[in-house]
Amino acid sequence: MSLLKNSSYLLTDTFGNIYHILYKDNNIEFIRYDKILSNSKQNTIAKNCNEHFFATIDKNNKIYMIYQKLDNNEIYFNTYSNGIWNSLILPSEEKYKIYEPYIIKDYNNFHVFYVKNSGSNDYDFIHTSIYNKDLIKNKLFTIKTKGILNSYNVIPYNKGIIILYIDLKNHYNNIVMRYFDLENNKLEKEIILNKEKNEKYYLDSLLLNNKTLSMTYSVKQEENFKIVFDYVNLNNKHAQVESRAILSNLSNAIYPTIINNNGDIWTCWYEYQNIMSSVKRKNKDNFEGPYLWRKVKGENILRYAYYSNIKNNSYKFNYAFGTFPDISFIGFGDISDAEKIPLKKKLKDDDDMEYVKPEKYYKEYEDDELDKFKSEIKENKKLITKILQSNIKENDTYEQLNERFEKIENNYKELENRINEIEEFLTRRRRGSIFNSR
Repeated sequence: MSLLKNSSYLLTDTFGNIYHILYKDNNIEFIRYDKILSNSKQNTIAKNCNEHFFATIDKNNKIYMIYQKLDNNEIYFNTYSNGIWNSLILPSEEKYKIYEPYIIKDYNNFHVFYVKNSGSNDYDFIHTSIYNKDLIKNKLFTIKTKGILNSYNVIPYNKGIIILYIDLKNHYNNIVMRYFDLENNKLEKEIILNKEKNEKYYLDSLLLNNKTLSMTYSVKQEENFKIVFDYVNLNNKHAQVESRAILSNLSNAIYPTIINNNGDIWTCWYEYQNIMSSVKRKNKDNFEGPYLWRKVKGENILRYAYYSNIKNNSYKFNYAFGTFPDISFIGFGDISDAEKIPLKKKLKDDDDMEYVKPEKYYKEYEDDELDKFKSEIKENKKLITKILQSNIKENDTYEQLNERFEKIENNYKELENRINEIEEFLTRRRRGSIFNSR
């Protein structure tokens, strides 16, 4: 089995027709599968293009696509309706390649997002608002990396979007959440969802309801990767991870993908040229698996981005693995063709993976506790002043005095950091949360 790296989108309209938009040899190919006529038609819709493009479909079966030309770096916004393509060139002075473009339709407005390199290992997150032919462009924030840019996720939520991305903080990749109010063009402060000292890659997420967001990613450990699945509670004053499961063995497990299939939550990934997956059944607490899908041995596999207009669709996901060129999703559903693989590290339950409660990063501090910490810092400052003003006794060596200074200085810095975290938390608690249900 071979995993193809071509960017690929599957779109389905309300009539059951399928549109496959595929990047191949610097071109973007458009393949339409007609359900009634049972035939397909293919044509090239853009040539000499950046491999990073985006396509989606609205409730009126209108297709929207954004891509960048390689020869002049111009960014194109295309629409497809009733068999006709129309094109708009976005006014831009981009000198760099754009990555991970994304489109959100908000009534008659369009919001285009992408990232571009801003020098060294930093990338700017750009937002362009389109109304008719009027455009407003602004930079929302900067993503720091170690040289590898990870995919970001955009999740429509309330009157705006949740943006999930991996950012370099304190020498490690951490997952960061931000809420962007589309109506008021207002970006909220970042929320770091985890602070574990490990590298994280290949982020995917799926909104399960207005209170719960699921996300999965690969964690690097001992030069290998394992798949982690988190539930994020959006209903607290401060959005946070409330439960976690480790789904795979430590191997080369990459490209984790979340699929909601009739309430069963699947996580599928690519591992040693195989498709693997685990599933948390509806109304069950734990995941089962992992499963190895052997039926696809020898097949070419694509990771399809997916958008559908089919009413009462039995599954929801952003991506899914599937065979190519004959399209068939794999990694979820009927497990009769799948083989259960034992985890090398046994958990408490031999069959299911038990949730592990994550570290709680924010505690409930009261104002009197904050005053207590401030008082401790004040006392430390007095002690430092007293030592500086006193004479050094003969039996006090320079090393002993220096050691005392270092200890006091470390305590001071630690208390100051704790106060900063507490004050930030109390500010959020008084202000309320953007993630409360509306």
